[in-house]
Amino acid sequence: MNYLIKTLLNIALCCFAIIGNAQEITLNFYYGEWKEVADKAQNENKIIFVDVYADYCPPCKTMDKVVFSDRGVATFQNEYFVNYKVNLSKSEFQYFQSLHNISELPSLLYFKPNGELIRKETGCKDIPEFLGMSKQVLLSQAE
Repeated sequence: MNYLIKTLLNIALCCFAIIGNAQEITLNFYYGEWKEVADKAQNENKIIFVDVYADYCPPCKTMDKVVFSDRGVATFQNEYFVNYKVNLSKSEFQYFQSLHNISELPSLLYFKPNGELIRKETGCKDIPEFLGMSKQVLLSQAE
């Protein structure tokens, strides 16, 4: 009887863990070609948010773990932006670094779907700073 109760309890805990993970909201980043991202933004009438990072950058990792994993940030960004990641550790993105004069990481850029830069920020942000920045960009484009 004791074994049966423990087994049922373990099954129940596993089910709750699975249900909890299924409801987890994550920030959806796209990693494809810029044209695909721009087309998606155009089709959905959204601004493009770009997180420029590198594998060797501790503040970039902090942004991933703290800010981009936050449920409120993920919900807001997914609703109003097409989110894109550019990894400067990969040679194919060096053109992006040159084109947008990226000299500090992380760099956080916002673009219109046509590729016009709206805003560029650098450095690690906390959740309120990041959300405030995204909201300002959104409001500036609504005017």
